[in-house]
Order: sequence, then structure tokens, then C-alpha cells
Amino acid sequence: MIHFLAFSPDGKTLISAAADGSLRTWDSTTGKQKTVNYTETPTVALRPDGKILATHNSYDQITLWDVATLKQIAVFGHHDSIISIAYSQDGQRIVSGGADNIVNLWDVSSKPSLIASFTGHTDEIRSVTFCQDNNHFVSASADGTARFWDASSNQPIAIFKEHTKAINQVSCSPDGKIIATAGEDSVIKLWEIDQSQPAKYQLINTLTGHKAGITTIVFSPDGTKLVSGSDDKQIKVWDISTGKELASWTGSVGAIAALTFSQNGKVLASGGSYDDPSIKLWDFTSVNTNPGKVTTEPQPFVEMAGHHEAVVAVTQSSDNKTFAVATRQKITIRNLNAPEKIVTTLQNTSSEYLLDLSYSPDGKVLASAGTSQTIHLWDPASGKLLATLQGHHQIINALAFSFDSKMLASAGFDRTVKIWDVASGKELKTLQIAENSYALKIAFSPDGKTLATTHNNNSIQVWDVQTGQLKTILKDLTNIPYAVAFSPDGKLLANDVSLTGISLWDTQNYKMVGVLSNTTSLSEGLIFTSDSKLLFSFGLDNTIKLWDVNNRKNIFSTSEEDTGGITSAALSKDGKTLISGHVDGSIKFWEVITS
Repeated sequence: MIHFLAFSPDGKTLISAAADGSLRTWDSTTGKQKTVNYTETPTVALRPDGKILATHNSYDQITLWDVATLKQIAVFGHHDSIISIAYSQDGQRIVSGGADNIVNLWDVSSKPSLIASFTGHTDEIRSVTFCQDNNHFVSASADGTARFWDASSNQPIAIFKEHTKAINQVSCSPDGKIIATAGEDSVIKLWEIDQSQPAKYQLINTLTGHKAGITTIVFSPDGTKLVSGSDDKQIKVWDISTGKELASWTGSVGAIAALTFSQNGKVLASGGSYDDPSIKLWDFTSVNTNPGKVTTEPQPFVEMAGHHEAVVAVTQSSDNKTFAVATRQKITIRNLNAPEKIVTTLQNTSSEYLLDLSYSPDGKVLASAGTSQTIHLWDPASGKLLATLQGHHQIINALAFSFDSKMLASAGFDRTVKIWDVASGKELKTLQIAENSYALKIAFSPDGKTLATTHNNNSIQVWDVQTGQLKTILKDLTNIPYAVAFSPDGKLLANDVSLTGISLWDTQNYKMVGVLSNTTSLSEGLIFTSDSKLLFSFGLDNTIKLWDVNNRKNIFSTSEEDTGGITSAALSKDGKTLISGHVDGSIKFWEVITS
């Protein structure tokens, strides 16, 4: 899925970001890829001068990148998962909004700092944009409203309430006079703003024609037209002055996920969703905008393929015969001896995007979860859905089975961790996370009595599973901890702290007893061997590292180029094979030789 598209000011380069975790730059004339970096970039904004990119990752960090080299310039934090970010016209400020329902305004003129936070939305913020100048901006929310803000006040100047469902996108016309909002109700609303008195506004038109939720909208550079993309696969062009539909064509085999114009307005770029994560360039000057004239559908003059459907999770059965792979919208169970052979495809009937997948240690149950806020339990042998567990109220981002397969833990953006009885599907306990954080990863101790959770507020929390009480908090870490794992002998807890190293904790007193410091990026996962003597780490730097736990040494590291970061890995029960899943959609098999 293409999350973001933007042309450089000279129109020669197109920048894209997608669900495969990659940032790419392209030659907009030839369609050839120029640079690529794997960063986990669901949210992106381009500074108006085209020199700096701002991205957000799943660790609640905003990163600034040099566009020419795709090298990091600065990293700064956030309170919760960001969904949308935008630059001010002078490039000195960034506005962000996300799952915490809060709009944040940042000064990025030098060292990034938070200017102010704006509250009022009652659901996640899906889109933000500056409008008119560097002090006014608009936020659109799943609560069905959009709010127009002045940076000098904590109260909205105006609240737009006419949508009947979530608003997915907001855009401001180049002259700042028109605000367009589009959402799940399949309509676009145009609001006229009195620039001398912004509190005075009126709804001037409602644009109808799409047959499904609208995912993206963009004004033409001259402000006379609006282009929209939708889950109905259509790209539509609208006349701003009349509200009439001027043109419509099929832009993808799936939903349209992103749209952008070149600055001269001659080229329109579109990006597809998971069904077709390609980028297409359209000659907008040749698009017929005369509704009375019948013509054939426009054809793209350049198509760019390079973004892939990333592997979200890989997990292996206990009998060493099968392994399961999850991409954003599909789960397949494959034969370990013939990996290209799909044994079963699990029918994900919901529209969710998958975020985690886990085999029970006994191999009898496969659990999946994601944006649908529910957990699905599957019979991996038959592919049948065994149960659907409901209880979370936001995205579920992590799953973990207890070693005896009797319990399942789940972590969500609703700031809860839930413990479930696998056999009955009943919720056993809810662990309430503090308001300023949520759990990133979770792990059971081998005896099932303790659960460890890592958090975006630079802490690790250790819980008593039976009582649901917090046993201890490992805090004041230098950065955000992510991956976490107990050693099979129960003596150590390992976790990776962003750009610092892998910390080892004694589970008797939870004192740090060692650090594996030879790390270059944050690990997506940690896996102990069955004898607890060795530890695998892997991450978006596309390397797998093998560590000698007792001697605190890195004894082996893989080195592969241009295959994309590693999102997930699984170790066979006999410890002889490691399977890795990558953001470029590839799956790799590694022979483990420890002698």
C-alpha cells in the first residue's frame, strides 16, 4: 500500500513511502528507482523546499531525512501512534495527529521541540494540514469532524460536523479559501473560509459520486480542481466552482491510496493499496474534463513497481512440518520442506490489516490480530476459524502464547494488555497500562506466571499473571525498548533498547546483568535457543545477529544487500533452521550452525 507520494519542486523526482516499510525516490521521467531506505514509514510529509522528509514509525518517533541521500538528520518523540503529519509553508513547523486524539504542533526550525498540544477530538486523527499560513491548520478525525485551529489558541476556530462517518482526509486550497474534507461516507464537502474572519465559514458544496469510502484528495496547483481517490478504485476530477464531476477513471485494480500533483499541475501521480502497490503517472493535461465528451479512459504514461507487500509475521509449528506467514491481508500456511507450496490459506473475512501472528507452542492453534480490534484463533490443520476474541477497543499490535499453550496475551493501542484462556476464549485478566503509554511487545515467562511488556515511554513493565498486578517497572531507559523475550530456563529477560543495545535482566531481582552492545539498529525480535545459551536478534537493518549470552559476544552476523529489513523470524523447534520475513515480501531460510 502506498502511504505517501510527493514530487520534488522541480518535478524531476517522485518520493514514495509504502506499507513495505520503504522510502523510495524515482526519476519521474523514466520511472526508474533512484534511492531506497527501509525505515517503517506509515506517515510522511515533505518540506515545501523538497529537501527534508519527516516520517513517523511504530516507536512513536518522528524522523527527519535528507531527501538527496535518505540519511537521518534528527529524531524526536511523540505521545502516541501518529497517523498524519504535515509541514507548514515555511518549513519551520510540523503538525501531527494520531491515535491519542491529540493534535501536536512542533518547532523544527532547529532542534525539534513541542510548541503546543490541541485537544477536542474524541477519536483518532486521520489527517492534518496547514491552511492559509504557518499559524493555521486543520485536523480531520474518525469522530466525523474536522477542526480549524489557530496556533495561538487552544480552542478551534471552527468545527465542521456535516459528515456522517469518519473523515479520512482533509486538504486546503492553495489560496487558503477552501477546505475540502472526505471520508467513509463516500462524499466530499467543500467549506469556504472567510480569511479576514476565519470563524465565519459555510458549506458551499457536497460532492457525490464515489461508491465507497474516499481515501485521498488533492487540489490542483491552480486551485480550480479537486482530485479524489477511493476504495471503489476510481479517480475523480471535480470542478471547485460548480461542484460538478469532470472526469472519472479506474486508477488501480484495488483502492486508490495516495494522490499528488507536480507543482506545475501537468502530472498527477497515484498510488495503489495492498492489491496493487504500484505508482502511476498520468498526463493531467490530456485528461478530458468535458463531461459531455465521450473518450476512452486515460492511461498512465509511467508505471513504477518496486514497493512490495511486506511480510508482517512469520511463525513456525512445533512439529517442524509447517510455518505460517502473514502479510497485511493474508495468512498462508506453508510446507517447511517445500516452502513454495501453500498448504492452507486462512480466509480473513474482515477488512483488517494484520499486525501479528503467533503459533501456540503445541502447534494446535494459530492466533492473528490487527486493525479490526479482534483476535482470530485458527485451526492450522484445517484452516477453520475456531474463535473470535473481542474486548479491545483499538488496534491490536502484539500477541504472545504462554509456553504451555493455555493462555494468550494481547496488547492494544487502547492501553490494555489482555490475557485469554485459549480453550474457552474467555478473557481472564485485563492489565491496565498507564495513560502515557501503551505496550509494544509482550512475552510470557516459561512458567506462565509472569508477563513482560515493553512501552513507548521508555519502560519495561513486569506483571503477575494470576493477580494482574504490576510487579516492577524497569524505567529510565535511554530510549524506547521494543523486542522482549524470556530465556527458556527462566533466568533472564532480554530486551532491545533503540540504538543502545540488548539488555539482559536477572529475573530474580530484575537487575541488569549485561548488555549486548554491538547493535546498529532497533531489533524487531529476539529469540533464545532452547538451551538459553544463544540469542538471535533481527531488525530493519536487514541483519540477523547471533549472540553468546554467557560471554556477551556477537559470534555471527548476516550481511545482505537490497532485500529490505527483517520484520519477523521464527526458529524451528530443533534449533536447526531460522526463517526470516522481510519488508520486500521475501522469506529466507537460514541453516543454524552453532558448533
